[in-house]
Amino acid sequence: MILRQVQSAPGKLHKVSLTTLSGAADKVGDYMDIPCYRFTKNSDYLKQAQHIADFFFGLPNLPEDLIPYWDMKAPDIPNTPRDVSAAAIMASALYELSTYVSANDSRRYKKLANKIVDSLNKDYQAQSETAYGFLLLHSTGHYPGGDE
Repeated sequence: MILRQVQSAPGKLHKVSLTTLSGAADKVGDYMDIPCYRFTKNSDYLKQAQHIADFFFGLPNLPEDLIPYWDMKAPDIPNTPRDVSAAAIMASALYELSTYVSANDSRRYKKLANKIVDSLNKDYQAQSETAYGFLLLHSTGHYPGGDE
């Protein structure tokens, strides 16, 4: 699913996709259009943020603990790495999104965010004095390039 094209430099367009976490990181990284809505109150940004959240949490291969794979179309799912950093950013985005939507949607987004945070705390937290001081295990940077 291509969500939109973004311009990174004059004349250079990139398609933003949510099926790979590199695409999700682009999208999730800006909190799913939430800051744009926060500052402009333009409902198009809010609708887009909800659309992205609903799409992402509707993915058929999203793990039960809601910690996504680094690539949601990886051929070796469920044996492909997870990306806890993307999950943490998504949880943060959902908490803010929940403040701008209807009561029903707010409860749904908070429930998803709470489940992510619970999963991170239960199954992905680094032990004290390990993992070079990182709090969470299994972040994914540039997996195909062997970075992180």
